[in-house]
Parts: sequence; structure tokens; C-alpha cells
Amino acid sequence: HTTKLVMDDSGHVVNRVLCASSPSRRFTVSARDVILAAGGIENPRLMLVSEGHGANGLGNSHGHVGRFFGDHLHVPVGILQLRNSIDAAFFQPFRDGAIRVRGGLTLTDAARRHHQLLGSAVTLHNADDPHDLLSPARWKGGYASLSRAVQSIRRGTFDLQLAAHAVGITRHPYEAAYLAWKRVQRIPPRRMLLGLRCEQEPSPQSRVTIDDRLDAFGMPRARLHWHVSDRDLASVEGTIRVLSRALGAARHEMFPRDGESGWVARLQPAAHHMGTTRMSRSPTDGVVDVNCRVHGTTNLHVAGSSIFPTGGWAPPTLTIIALAVRLARHLVTGARK
Repeated sequence: HTTKLVMDDSGHVVNRVLCASSPSRRFTVSARDVILAAGGIENPRLMLVSEGHGANGLGNSHGHVGRFFGDHLHVPVGILQLRNSIDAAFFQPFRDGAIRVRGGLTLTDAARRHHQLLGSAVTLHNADDPHDLLSPARWKGGYASLSRAVQSIRRGTFDLQLAAHAVGITRHPYEAAYLAWKRVQRIPPRRMLLGLRCEQEPSPQSRVTIDDRLDAFGMPRARLHWHVSDRDLASVEGTIRVLSRALGAARHEMFPRDGESGWVARLQPAAHHMGTTRMSRSPTDGVVDVNCRVHGTTNLHVAGSSIFPTGGWAPPTLTIIALAVRLARHLVTGARK
């Protein structure tokens, strides 16, 4: 657990990282290069509690650390009753070589510009199949234990975890049996649940700050103010309207769950924490430069989705990996010079 970054007298070089393995066991780490890769909430928290050029925290001379927090807006829109032919199998999870994928829909750039909408994507889920992506949170864990136990037996790993899974199955036997039967049944998709994932516009009002309360390590807790703007909501509503028209033109019928505007109550975050140490060419506009180095420092870098200037509509993992590989190459190249 990292508790603080300590700068040298110049204020440009991190020369020590204070850490703790428990509240009573503390130690210090020193390195040529320091990389923060703790996520969109913990990265800014650590920078805000560390001492930089001023009293506002490390790399925060222009007040951008913690600002522009963003997430993806997830909305289960409604049920699509299939009225004619559609390649439903494309929208269900299927294997492509070694990976498991599912198809989706997104608006063209021209359509987004015409309707003045932020980015979005739609995934279609079998509304009658309890195994599909949007359903598992409703279950208590008996089937999950059964699935893991079967995998453990197939691998031949008879360990203590297998015993724990057996306990989970006995606690919720009816759930495990019901979902196992549904898996064997392989329900064909006739009604599709539409899941919409939308981009947020970057907002300085959406931010991570530090709280007066301390955690077990004596470190100020993070406080999050997630701001969903009027434009964010208008973009979701506009996307639903365009989607409904397109499906109607294809002779499919979509049934909103709670009427035309009921989607607002079902809007959920995606836990894709982005934007709190955003990348910029100038320190007046962000926190890290194009090489992921914190402006004003020589050896402090940030990795992860907290450096995203915008969130887009796609899940952030592949972009996180690409930027991490790019940063690694930059550090290796720099070390050789």
C-alpha cells in the first residue's frame, strides 16, 4: 500500500515512495522511475496527499489533478421482440479462435455529428437466458460455485478451493440446479435485451478530492463527485430515439421498460474510472505529457485510464494496455540513451 511520494529539494524528482504492508509495518522504496498505476481514483488521491511544488499536491499547480473524472453510462434500454430474420447468433457470445466475443451496434460518425450525440454502443442480450451478460448479479453464487467446481475437476486441481465451492453449492442448491438446467437447454434468442453504453463529456465539475477522514493507514480517504451533465443525459435520450427509429424501419419492435423516459432510473456507472490525471501537451490543460510523465517532474509517470483526455464509448482495457506498452518502450529507450 503506497501512502506518499516524497520529492527531492528541487521538487522535480521523486526520490522516495513511502509504503506500508499493514498499519504498523512501514517501509520505503526508491527507484529511478516511478509509475502510478492505481486507477482513476487512487492515482489522483496519492498525488493530492503528496507534496509537490505547492500546497495543492503533486503535479497540481494548475488544479487539474482529480478533475475530469468520467465513466461510461450503462442503460438497459428495453426489450426487442424479433419480428423477422436477424442474425441473433452474431449478438450472442461466441468463440473466435481463442477469444470469446459478441457483436454490437454503434452509430456512424456522420450520424453522431448529424444528431449531435456523444459516442455510444449497443449490445443485445438474450432476455430469456439467465446466463447472459446482464443477469448474473441477481444470483447468490450457487451456480458460480458449481461452474468453478466443474472447471477445477476438469483441470484436476483438487484443492481447498474445491471444498469451498462445494459449500457454495450446498447453500444455494436450487439456484445451481436451475441455472445448470438452463445451460443445457440452450435457450434460442427470441427476445433481446438492449444494453446501451454511452460516453460522457469531460467535465471539470466531476472530480476526485481528499476527505478529512483517514483510512487504516492514516491516509486521507478519496471523495468522489461524479457529475452527469445535461448533455450526457440528452445524448443518451437522443441515441435511444435514433435506435428506436432504426429498429422500427427494420420492422422490429422495441418495448421500453418504463415508458419513454424510464431509462433515467436505470442508468448505472460501469466502474470505468477515467480522466483524473488527463494527458495534455501543456501543464495548463492537464497532468501528464504525451509520454505519460507528470508535468514538472523528471521521473514520475502515470499509467492507466486516469490519463485519458476523453473516455469514448469503448471499454478502456485495450487502450490501457496499449498506453502501458507505449510507456514501457519509452522508459526502456530512455534508459539506453
